[in-house]
Amino acid sequence: MASCMILCLVCLVLSFSSIYGQQNEEDIACKREHGACTQHVYENIRLAALRRSDCQRFCQCVHASTELDGSVTYMWVQQTCPPTTLFDDSLPAPVCNHAENVQCHGEEYEDCRSEHGACTQFMYENVRLVAQTSSGCKKFCQCAHASTELDGSVTYQWIEHTCPAQTLFDSNIRVCNFADRVQCDGNPGQNELTTTPRTWVQETTQIVTDEASNECFEEYGYCTTDQYENVRLVALRSSSCKNFCQCAYASTELDGSVTYKWVKKTCPSNTLFDESLPTPVCNHDYEVQCPVEESEDCTTEHGTCTKYMYENVRLVPKSSSGCEKFCQCAHASTEQDGSVTYKWVEHDCPEGLLFDKDSRVCNYAENVECSAGDQERERRILEILRQLVSPQDDDDDDDCFQEYGTCTQYQYENVRLLALRSSGCKNFCQCAHASTQLDGSVTYKWVKQTCPDATLFDQDLDTPVCNHEAEVQCPSVIADEDGCWREHGTCTQDEYENKRLTALRSSGCQKFCQCSFASTEQDGSVTYYWAEQTCPADTLFDDSLPTPVCNWAYNVQC
Repeated sequence: MASCMILCLVCLVLSFSSIYGQQNEEDIACKREHGACTQHVYENIRLAALRRSDCQRFCQCVHASTELDGSVTYMWVQQTCPPTTLFDDSLPAPVCNHAENVQCHGEEYEDCRSEHGACTQFMYENVRLVAQTSSGCKKFCQCAHASTELDGSVTYQWIEHTCPAQTLFDSNIRVCNFADRVQCDGNPGQNELTTTPRTWVQETTQIVTDEASNECFEEYGYCTTDQYENVRLVALRSSSCKNFCQCAYASTELDGSVTYKWVKKTCPSNTLFDESLPTPVCNHDYEVQCPVEESEDCTTEHGTCTKYMYENVRLVPKSSSGCEKFCQCAHASTEQDGSVTYKWVEHDCPEGLLFDKDSRVCNYAENVECSAGDQERERRILEILRQLVSPQDDDDDDDCFQEYGTCTQYQYENVRLLALRSSGCKNFCQCAHASTQLDGSVTYKWVKQTCPDATLFDQDLDTPVCNHEAEVQCPSVIADEDGCWREHGTCTQDEYENKRLTALRSSGCQKFCQCSFASTEQDGSVTYYWAEQTCPADTLFDDSLPTPVCNWAYNVQC
């Protein structure tokens, strides 16, 4: 009898060891790819593709334990997508999607490894980008940071990228260049086109040693460790993106500290630096939209963009354009002494609209009188400004407060204008300066504004303005909340931390509800809200899986 009990105990221990070992293996695979599962990952990301599985699996950051001192630990759990689906993290709420709709970027590319060997620290710090000659230089390999281990050691990996159409990767300047200008080992047909060095290649190797007068320094400040490790190449916008800046290694001092410097480089002719690509490179000029750093026309017309303009006016018409454009007084930089500078940025109204300086939105042309010298209209603008900085009706504040919570300094400085979705986007909310107290603290308030007739507030534009109502899709927070709220009740902290996604059964499970972070109030309390999401075509939300995701419709019982 005793021997039988001992045998059972041994089997039980081996069973637990097997389960524990499997869990560790799953955790390690996710941790190796995504690093530690932290509170930030748990609260903001939660699900991430396991790229080394070709996205057939994904990693879930879950609560592990709460210690006696109140500290919380988290861990990665590996999950598997249903058959014929892959994990798609390009969606607003990542889920398993039809395989043909998913582009999975593998973690490590064997073609790069076989051609260039291991991606080492030296390659990462000094080379970074190399041609993949086996593709005829149509692709290039990026030596990228992979993970930082608990002991501080760093690993690196190759990632493969494709040059824009009709270009090849040029190893001389390490950007994509026109095919007839590139000599590629493995693409001998181009060799006779590049037998003599070109002067424009020599221009790109110039190193500007005087950082005080460096254009890159003036635009981006010092080249830091963060920029060197995570950014590396940025457009020189003051050159209309014809040049770009490379954050390069400079020297290692005796105390072990490392310094970096900007190196100014030039894109080939007929190309501009495109930082909207996953790996920024020089691209055809007609495909690149270069953000303007500062609009001189706006400065000429309205003078310097000051703190007063930034806090009280913000948007003014560009009369010299016939009001087809407008000027935005935007935050430029915060210096080390805490002083803040501002700059003018120029924007276009949607086609067929002009900027209306009375309502400070884009309006139908027949409703706008555009004049640089209309004194009466200037008087009316000042009257509107006085109204904006005076107390507003509580009803106006309440509508915006109910939808967005307190108007905070962050919203004031970075967002400013938001659609009032409960009005069908006919109104919008402006986060405005309210008062400055004797102790220097600043308070802010919501001001409710109205779009002109036949227009709606379009938050999808780069700079949100009122647009033709036919071109605006207004998401209804109220409808989304109501559908999910009626079915699942209030979105609570427990829902947010432990469940997060749940089927909206009233939609036949074609939609699902996502419990999302809403705001943190001044007393530290946190609020949450339901956001309604839609599954890809031919799929339904399956909350019977260990980790609920969109699954093939025939596999789901709703």
